[in-house]
Amino acid sequence: MQVVRGNVEGPITLEADTVLRGNVMGDVTVRPGCRLELRGNVMGDVVLEGNATARIKGNLMGDVVQAG
Repeated sequence: MQVVRGNVEGPITLEADTVLRGNVMGDVTVRPGCRLELRGNVMGDVVLEGNATARIKGNLMGDVVQAG
């Protein structure tokens, strides 16, 4: 599982299981089959593609959107 820390200008796309401990200024897209554990801040939406999953323990300023 990869860990993302610090400030990230979004949007970003996650291609692997990820723990997000930083701040994302934009949307986060999680590809099919991947998991996101949010422990930071997202100033946008979390978009889950296919069977992607997210565990939200941080702050989300947008919505969780199930795509496809």
